[in-house]
Amino acid sequence: MDDYGIRGLALATLITYSSNLIGAHIYVHYYIHKNNDHNLAQAWFWPDKNTLAHMKSYATLALNCSVLMMLEWWAFEIIAITSIYFGVIQNGAHVLMLAYIVIFYVYPCGFSTAA
Repeated sequence: MDDYGIRGLALATLITYSSNLIGAHIYVHYYIHKNNDHNLAQAWFWPDKNTLAHMKSYATLALNCSVLMMLEWWAFEIIAITSIYFGVIQNGAHVLMLAYIVIFYVYPCGFSTAA
């Protein structure tokens, strides 16, 4: 087997995402026709001019939220970079605390966002 390197990674990612898109599309169309679900048929449509109505307000909100999330993530990255200068044991403690942050902060934050 040849070593494709980074191009192989990109190719594998492209194949995976494309097959997921095609598979989901086929499944939804099969499900709509099999169950004759009119509510799902109305929700599954191709975008048109009305789809992009009021996009400016959504884009403004999305930009503000993404800046907040980036600032939070950058703070974690700065802490990680500075923990390297304190030593191996302190860096290991930081990695452990970061794992706890994922368990006790990121999952509840995701659930609260989804709710």
